[in-house]
Amino acid sequence: MDGCNNKNDCREQLLSGDGNTSIRDFIDITRRNDISDIDLPELAVAGDTSSGKSSLLSALTSIELPSAADICTRCPTRIIMKTTEPGSEEYIRTRIHWDMKGQGKVKPEANDLSTFKSVEKINLNERIAQLQKSILECDEIVNGVSHSVIEVELCGPDYTDFTVIDLPGIVSTLGKNDAPDTGERIDMLLQTNLKNPHCMILAIMPANVEFHNSQILKRALEFDKETTRTLPVVTKPDLVDMGCESKIANLVNGVDTKESYRLGFHMVRLRSQQDLNNGKSIQASIVDEMDWFKRSAYHHKISQDQFGIIQLRKKLANIYMTHLINTIPSVKAQLEERLKQVSCDLQNLGIDTSTADNRAHVKHEILRAVEQEVN
Repeated sequence: MDGCNNKNDCREQLLSGDGNTSIRDFIDITRRNDISDIDLPELAVAGDTSSGKSSLLSALTSIELPSAADICTRCPTRIIMKTTEPGSEEYIRTRIHWDMKGQGKVKPEANDLSTFKSVEKINLNERIAQLQKSILECDEIVNGVSHSVIEVELCGPDYTDFTVIDLPGIVSTLGKNDAPDTGERIDMLLQTNLKNPHCMILAIMPANVEFHNSQILKRALEFDKETTRTLPVVTKPDLVDMGCESKIANLVNGVDTKESYRLGFHMVRLRSQQDLNNGKSIQASIVDEMDWFKRSAYHHKISQDQFGIIQLRKKLANIYMTHLINTIPSVKAQLEERLKQVSCDLQNLGIDTSTADNRAHVKHEILRAVEQEVN
């Protein structure tokens, strides 16, 4: 990120031809190298179980992702979407980003990578289930939750540029087969992500659940007291009792909330489990969503830019890129500080890394030592 030292520099790079790509690649590379203690920008999707998270992610990405009825989410899933040139071939990559601090066996290569030339040629539900199974086996977790992350990278001309991480849903009561520490591990996962000052929080809450009883909004408020990085998304508006629409509309308009959410609220009507069972497509559900909104009591009560998946995609793309502009200088400063510290530590050990030859020699010696240890 040469020259991206402040918000204006970053904005200029974004507006230039390859600025968008270079900034996102910088973040992706930093994340994959698992550099600890660096607060990387993130857009986390979190909510209670059965809040509609899975359906929301499928609609946002235009990809059929596992629903609660398919598999129980046992680890975070990061979805990276990148826009490519018009007419270019669509492809998808999946990988596991291992939690190297976690329990279990020695982890395989962190970039456990598979590439598919077309999304149509891969059953993503099946692939995610396979990756989740590999993670739980390697981390030696039975019916629990892992901190290792499944990454799905979607590249093509029809994708919107942003990245989201789906966190396991908050559980109120454990199932009979759940590990005793499941709730605690989910809570740790939430805390790890939400306490990051560079993490934007997409808080999913069903309309038929009392706003003040929302567990995810309570948790988000713990780490985002100024509510500057939380965007509450209201799902299932069609399940609200008739006559209560004004109350929900006031919520979306920020009238009946104690906190003032800078990013505002958004409302979506997603596919129900019955829709999924009947095979309703994502595109058909988006058309149905807009038709339903036009016929609903909400049509004249909330702004049209606060309703629907199409508007939410646009909103998130704008929020995400603005967020990158605001956070890149801080990330770069943190990396430079870490580099200085590591160089100082190496010097204290009598290791000279001032030249490329010296650095290559150090790398060779480290690899040789690791190989001897393994053998």
